[in-house]
Amino acid sequence: MDTAPITRGPKYCYSGPHTIKPLPESDERRIRDDALVLHTSPNLQQQINDIPTTIPNIKCLVIQSAGCYDDSLQLNLDVAMPKLEKLKLIDVAFDKVVLNKELTPLIEDLFMQNVPDDCDITVQLPELKSFSMYYYGPPDDETWFHEMLEYAKKLKAFDSYKLRIGHEPHFASNDLKSIRLHRAEEYFYLCPQLGRVELTSMLRIDGYPDDT
Repeated sequence: MDTAPITRGPKYCYSGPHTIKPLPESDERRIRDDALVLHTSPNLQQQINDIPTTIPNIKCLVIQSAGCYDDSLQLNLDVAMPKLEKLKLIDVAFDKVVLNKELTPLIEDLFMQNVPDDCDITVQLPELKSFSMYYYGPPDDETWFHEMLEYAKKLKAFDSYKLRIGHEPHFASNDLKSIRLHRAEEYFYLCPQLGRVELTSMLRIDGYPDDT
């Protein structure tokens, strides 16, 4: 078997012989039992349903488009992942997303992009510290969004791009340090410990309340 070091080709490769030298501890390019990336396919729902049995220790999950936004798929994310800490949903047309203290109690970092406006969403995560949402709204029912902020009493960072929510959001967290609003239409915020605000292409700003 040829074990000569590979000097040409892709920078990152996960199969085949590469070198007889041991991998350094700093090299994280290896198969892990706590991280998973899924792409849209006819089998995606089954792959999601299998996560609790195939990867019970999952801490980081990414579900993303395979190249095009396929809204013909009827996908639900409502499985138990008790050790999950980071979740990214990118350009996938979910019908239902359920993240709560029963199914995913340890999520700290949540990123959502191009989730359909009519998606049935539940986000009730008491450990949430970082939330990002791009290209969403205005939805018919935004109750989930306000409930999320009520539960997220440890939230430190809020990031958005083209997030259109009709009612003023109120942050329950006293630890919020950073808010980034890019091309949002309307926001009103009360953040006692806020250290950084970035507003880009805002159409209207109501400002801070008089009693802050």
